[in-house]
Amino acid sequence: MFPLPRESGQMDVRCAACGKVAIALGKLPKRIGTFYLLNPGELFRCYECGLFFRSTYLSEKELEAAYQTLPDNIWENKEPRTDFGMAIHTLSELFSSGNVLDVGCYCGDLLSMLPDSFRKFGIEPSIKACEKALSRGVEIVGSSVFMMRKDLPMFNCIFMLDVIEHMPNPLQVIERLAAQLKPNGILIISTGNTDSFFWRIARLDYYYYYIEHLTFYNPKWFRWAAKRISMEVISSRRFSRIQSTLFQRIKELALLPAYRLTKYTCKMPGIPMLVDNIYPFNKIAKLSVSPCGSSWSDHLMIVLRKE
Repeated sequence: MFPLPRESGQMDVRCAACGKVAIALGKLPKRIGTFYLLNPGELFRCYECGLFFRSTYLSEKELEAAYQTLPDNIWENKEPRTDFGMAIHTLSELFSSGNVLDVGCYCGDLLSMLPDSFRKFGIEPSIKACEKALSRGVEIVGSSVFMMRKDLPMFNCIFMLDVIEHMPNPLQVIERLAAQLKPNGILIISTGNTDSFFWRIARLDYYYYYIEHLTFYNPKWFRWAAKRISMEVISSRRFSRIQSTLFQRIKELALLPAYRLTKYTCKMPGIPMLVDNIYPFNKIAKLSVSPCGSSWSDHLMIVLRKE
């Protein structure tokens, strides 16, 4: 995608991680999500560190206040999560006991799957979710990474699954978490992958721009970040968050390029009338956001180890 020129008089937008001037890629579509924003902002890309991010957005205080009021059922998992299984497998290969922290533990679903040989800690802003996590034996140590209590032990492993995309200051977050790890301790992160095939095709139209998602990642960014906080990337794996059939995968593979073609050709004279009479383009033309590519490997799991 070509960068957009900034209008005369507009201030440069700096990368949320490295501070370099970022390039505007365009306005993001309005999407449903946990919050509602009248203006979803623009998507920016930093060519220095590889981060994509949204600007403008809520302040950190506004974000924290919004998360504190969330109910304990908004992110219920009806099916087993792929990244939970991957994260637990990685932990079990390296440690049989120790201290584990889950950032954004919500109701403690992931931690409750670990054996009793692990001491389980969680960070969670939602008051209702904290109550449920406490009832499952999770020690809540703060509402955010920067509000952790000061008497904490060092951790063998820290989970941050589907959480870092909610962070406006990702490098500071993982630097703070790295300081809480034991030597050779690991930080396991899962998030969307901007390098995935579908994301590259859709870019501004991709389904992942839920209004609560602020920052968007790829392997390049994690390699860049690891060097700056004395950590090493020991594993980088692509995965799909959902179990899908071959039919679903083929359907998504066909729908997303068709959506892009329909969206941009419909601006040409005479094309809308033609599209209205051809299946599946007549259905696709009515979509307000792009079809998902979630049955394909559009997510990323990164394992960082403290040097």
